Amino acid sequence: MRSQPLSVAVLFQGPSWSSDRKSINLAPGMSLCKFKGSSLANLYTRHCNEPGLVDGDPDDDYEVYVKIESASSSWYTHCDDPFSDVNRLSNVIAIMTSKPISVCRVVWSSDRFRSVDGTSLVCSCSGNTYCFLWAPTTITGEMARQIGVAWKNYQAAWERHLSGGWLMTALTGFQYAWRSFYADQTCLNLGIALEALYPQLLKGNRPFPPIDQSPDKATHMLDFIREIRSIRATVVRGDMSEEIDNRMIVTAIEAFPFTASVLERVLLDGTIPAFPRPACVLRGTVLQE
Repeated sequence: MRSQPLSVAVLFQGPSWSSDRKSINLAPGMSLCKFKGSSLANLYTRHCNEPGLVDGDPDDDYEVYVKIESASSSWYTHCDDPFSDVNRLSNVIAIMTSKPISVCRVVWSSDRFRSVDGTSLVCSCSGNTYCFLWAPTTITGEMARQIGVAWKNYQAAWERHLSGGWLMTALTGFQYAWRSFYADQTCLNLGIALEALYPQLLKGNRPFPPIDQSPDKATHMLDFIREIRSIRATVVRGDMSEEIDNRMIVTAIEAFPFTASVLERVLLDGTIPAFPRPACVLRGTVLQE
């Protein structure tokens, strides 16, 4: 065991940095920072190029990172667990930017980044998920503030629900969606997220308000659920074709930012309930309790 607290940096490729400040506080001991030109960037490059050491890739184009002081080893020892700290943080960034994370890597140090102890690849975007990356995303000061709020509320909900409840079902479905290689898996997981969110969109659980009062948004969500259920039936039957594949990609491209916007609304609201919603079933085309 280490006698000193760890410093951890979570590097993100995808969003770019546009704030005049080099770092913005997200929570106590946690800050969102510009990576390019930073001392950590220089240290990481030296570490990757160290002779005889195969750890990290100096060619990865990271622009943003989150630094955590006095972190636990859980930040880098369970990178394959969707409920790990680093994966939940990556999911928040993906939700708030409405884009998958191209590459995420965690770096840790026991001497406050005078040196690097090790790195671990968390995720690398591939397959049809690249379709979501056509538009660039920038981290502004305001977005950084919102990421901090979303992370705080996510953590509070996580401590109450752990892996249970409608919110965790929706968040996990969304994470699986943007980390899936194939469009059919992206659609199916977006469907899970949307079906978990749909009753909340309509009326909410007291004291949690409805996500949106607009009937158009509820109709739009229901249309996505219907389309994804149709795609799911096609996938189960094995009736795959180029036309169906293109249909899945188009549906995923449209449903992904919509789902992200609904989850963003939930995470930015400070009144997420401390109880899961009643179980709902999908009957025909309407969700009913």
